[in-house]
Amino acid sequence: MITTDGQHTVRYKATDKVGNVEAEKTLPVINIDKTMPDFEMFSYQITDFTFIQGWELTFTVAANDMTSGMAYVEFYFNEFPTENNNWIWS
Repeated sequence: MITTDGQHTVRYKATDKVGNVEAEKTLPVINIDKTMPDFEMFSYQITDFTFIQGWELTFTVAANDMTSGMAYVEFYFNEFPTENNNWIWS
């Protein structure tokens, strides 16, 4: 059982009943990542306001995953996903 994050190598060889042993072989590296990503920074900035569109805010996030890297970060506003990192509130 693998219990730690990181790269793991599997080596194997077979031995028959009379003692013949094949040369050791290696599987490709197996990457295990059990650690959830983490936000290092979350901030926002009011970037614009117009009476027609309302407040425009820019949210900034720095997230990391030390083992496998980040795929993406999702933002939600009032339970709804946003299309990008900039939200305009009316």
